[in-house]
Amino acid sequence: MIYLNIGLLCTSDFPDALSKVLTGNWYVDMKVDNTKILVFKDKVLSYEIGDFLGKKVIIDYCKNIGIPDEQMDWSE
Repeated sequence: MIYLNIGLLCTSDFPDALSKVLTGNWYVDMKVDNTKILVFKDKVLSYEIGDFLGKKVIIDYCKNIGIPDEQMDWSE
């Protein structure tokens, strides 16, 4: 796990650009204010912190692409 403090980059096109270079089942999670952003290869998903249904949609997506349960432990 790598932690980066990239500040305002997350509010720009950074997640979309990052999604273009990720490979396989790797993903990046980041937080901007009260929004959790998860970046996958060619896909950016987000939910508001505390939105359990929004989080479940992303967890279901992770399971669908083969990410193991133990790797879906991002912090909020």
